[in-house]
Amino acid sequence: MYTWPEPRARRGCREVISCLNHFIQTKVPHTVKHLDLFSDGCRGQNHNHTMLRYIFTLVDQNRFQSIIFHLPIRGHSFFPCDRQFAVIERMKRIKDTAEMYTDWHAMIDAKYMTVEVTGHMIHDYKGHFDKLLKKQLPFF
Repeated sequence: MYTWPEPRARRGCREVISCLNHFIQTKVPHTVKHLDLFSDGCRGQNHNHTMLRYIFTLVDQNRFQSIIFHLPIRGHSFFPCDRQFAVIERMKRIKDTAEMYTDWHAMIDAKYMTVEVTGHMIHDYKGHFDKLLKKQLPFF
């Protein structure tokens, strides 16, 4: 799990793609050539043009030969991370106070492997891809 305090970054596509990129760079061996990505239907975070452009770039730069991006029907996905978030919600109710980011991070880190996101890890993928790729193709 990737964690960061809200003043450091938001929860949009920049942050999600930055975390995904960090995971691919640090955890996915270069011998892996086919990637299956599973995502929920959150348009602001991962179901958008920026994510598709990022995936396209990974294939275009030969990091992967193919990527299948799965977007299950809303309300019908039961990913392991959904259960993990439910566990965190239960932990939140049990804990007396968790006011500081460090309290939250310590609570989550005690149960799951976490990566604390730093400011230099967040990149503006949306701004970058907007300069390089068009959202629509012109019709002739």
